[in-house]
Amino acid sequence: AEGSPLLTRFRRKVTVVPLGIDLRPFQEPSPGALAHAAALGAKAGGPLWACVGRLARYKGIDVALGALRDVPGRLVVVGDGPMGPAWRRLAGALGVADRVDCHGRVTDAELVGVYRAATAVWFPSITPAEAFGLAQVEAMAAGCPVVNTALPGSGVPWVCRDGVAGLTVPTGDPAALAAAARRLLDEPGLRDRLADGARREAGRFDHRTMAAATLAVYRQVIR
Repeated sequence: AEGSPLLTRFRRKVTVVPLGIDLRPFQEPSPGALAHAAALGAKAGGPLWACVGRLARYKGIDVALGALRDVPGRLVVVGDGPMGPAWRRLAGALGVADRVDCHGRVTDAELVGVYRAATAVWFPSITPAEAFGLAQVEAMAAGCPVVNTALPGSGVPWVCRDGVAGLTVPTGDPAALAAAARRLLDEPGLRDRLADGARREAGRFDHRTMAAATLAVYRQVIR
């Protein structure tokens, strides 16, 4: 709401109810999800990073590809969209194509497996067209930290808070994204602490919490 010139004019009349999802599939993974996670981990043989979402320009996957040059491990990209071919060409030009796996659309169980296997989810969106970032909530519920961007006028860094459930870096900065990823590898206990924080923070976005908050707004209006 604070990022909208219109809503700020009526701030006293605005109540924010965050989006919510059923967290259970991510918190209690199915056997299929666990098997997929194990297969991904075995293939990676080291750090595994993930980007999840529609392959549109505002997602900033080009930033992730630039960061991968300075970070060990593999990058799994889940999703499809108009920028897919261009970003695959960019991966080749940057010399990281052999460490990038483009999975396109996946099943629900495979998606959970990606989150469970990943060292962190990279969420390098570059414009406020990314208003929230539901993939962040999914990752958090699975106990996977997120490296996101400080998008002004967006809820992205509010969903996954810096130093609590992930790390926030400047927008459009591959070097900063790479540095944050290396912190997760090099600083003892950091990744585990953020993973624990991510699991706790995910509760803010449970679908039952969203439903209760929505009903509370209706009750207040009726009164």
